[in-house]
Amino acid sequence: MENSEKRSQHEAAFHDQIAAQTTIKGMDVDRFFSAYTALENQLALAHFQNDFKDKCVLDLGCGYGEAAVYFSKMGARVEAVDVSLGMLELAQELAHEQGVAPRFRKVSAEALPFVDAQFDYVFGNGVLHHVTLTPALLEIRRVLKPGGKAVFIEPLPYNPIINVYRRMATRYRSADEKPLSATQINEILAVFPGSRHRECWLAGLFIFLWMYGVERVHPND
Repeated sequence: MENSEKRSQHEAAFHDQIAAQTTIKGMDVDRFFSAYTALENQLALAHFQNDFKDKCVLDLGCGYGEAAVYFSKMGARVEAVDVSLGMLELAQELAHEQGVAPRFRKVSAEALPFVDAQFDYVFGNGVLHHVTLTPALLEIRRVLKPGGKAVFIEPLPYNPIINVYRRMATRYRSADEKPLSATQINEILAVFPGSRHRECWLAGLFIFLWMYGVERVHPND
């Protein structure tokens, strides 16, 4: 747990810095789930069967708060947590702008302050590869209701072009994060037997090649 706490502190400091350089003014929350480039988010919605009315949802590692706000607009009761106070402030601002009120709080994934079987759904986008995996998974399982659903969107380490992109995009890559490997997917299966995963965005590599090779836009930008 000591290593988990140190990692959490490092991640909080890193994302506080990003938050300080970010504005959410005018952010189009709906497009995070409706745009044709939001394939993974659309798959998540399909897994939840787009059924959020009166559901209790945990947005784990909420970041800017776009998912928490979207689920709230769909009728869910949302608890949104993150280790970064800076991110939580942005998320609160976004929720206020959108006229919804998910509850935000500073929490680490390895020690969730919720009762057993509290949530119908747990969602996270780019979160599990930032945390100490098995302790976080055990906490997710504990707070999820029997028959509940958990959906996570995560990077994998096996595409060489994406790995080049990751090495270049240093501004948005913390020192402790590591894409999920097959070994870590097996860790997930050990805690959640019967889970399944789907790979996306092979064709999306052309976006990186176009932006960097033709448009000359660095990944940090």
